[in-house]
Amino acid sequence: MSIPGYEVHEDNAAAIAASLAALCSQHSVRLAVAESLTGGERWRCC
Repeated sequence: MSIPGYEVHEDNAAAIAASLAALCSQHSVRLAVAESLTGGERWRCC
């Protein structure tokens, strides 16, 4: 059974998931840089 518009939501969900993965990756890099700049002090998110 096909639900009208469902494919669009599926595509959007995939795009959002990919964006979140990229953001997490960038955030991890920023945390690593901050940690190295502060002499190994751990930074916490949220």
